Amino acid sequence: MATALADADESILITPAELHGILKSPIDHENRVVCIAAGRNAASASFESCHLPNSVFFNLDEIRDTTSSYPVMLPTCQVFTAAMKRLGIRATRGDTFIVYDTVEAGIYCAPRVAWTLAHFGLKNVRVLNSFRQYVQDGYPHSSAPFPPSAKPDDATPMYRVADAARTIAFEELRRCVLEGCRQYQILDSRSEDCFLGKAVGDGHIPGALNVPVACLVDSCKNLLPRPEMRATLEDAGVDENKPAVLSCNTGVTASILWLALKVAGYDVKARLYDGSWSEWKDRAEEQGLIVCHRDLL
Repeated sequence: MATALADADESILITPAELHGILKSPIDHENRVVCIAAGRNAASASFESCHLPNSVFFNLDEIRDTTSSYPVMLPTCQVFTAAMKRLGIRATRGDTFIVYDTVEAGIYCAPRVAWTLAHFGLKNVRVLNSFRQYVQDGYPHSSAPFPPSAKPDDATPMYRVADAARTIAFEELRRCVLEGCRQYQILDSRSEDCFLGKAVGDGHIPGALNVPVACLVDSCKNLLPRPEMRATLEDAGVDENKPAVLSCNTGVTASILWLALKVAGYDVKARLYDGSWSEWKDRAEEQGLIVCHRDLL
């Protein structure tokens, strides 16, 4: 944890150079920068060998709704609060949170964790673009062990959902689709093959637009800058004036779409479909609610 951002660019993204400048400055305990490594179980070994100094690891496989049959669903308020206690994070008004992925991933889970922090009301959340670039640029990193779990702090408040409308449940989305989904555009971040349903169990929600994650990052796996991002979204048919539902396979890469819309400057209401394709393919029973490539031939 280091001194917080003062006059930094208000973009949700932070560059390696900008972050390095912050981390090398004197520590300000009143205005901290909290670095959060984002990933799943498979990322643990990578983060242990290479991470930002004094980071904590937000493991999506652990900080989730354990009552759901679907993977990495949003945690309950109780689960999220307990996780923040274990990580030793007691958010204050002056804190800034920097979320980042593994060197290998570039941009992948960090947007999901950033979205989750904002979902529970944390302010000043930014995503490093990217830790891979940070390491390639020669900035210092660490292989020291992550801090042990913090002792429970009874003073840590219970976190609450800041805005329930930032998500959309299956039942509401199903109703919208059956009615023609005129009020939303549905954006799907999965690969084209998955979207078209070339394998058994794949396909897409009727009316959805395919915006694959691979199109939103460059060859170094950094998120595209604004001009290129706008062009990519326009090419995919995304309407910058229409509210969007964001979907993927399990709700993780749909959060990259959320970040991409912000980077592009699209000021639209975006709602995350947390269950995404994993839930839709299981529960969309009516004929016509699943589109696959055979229907397109």
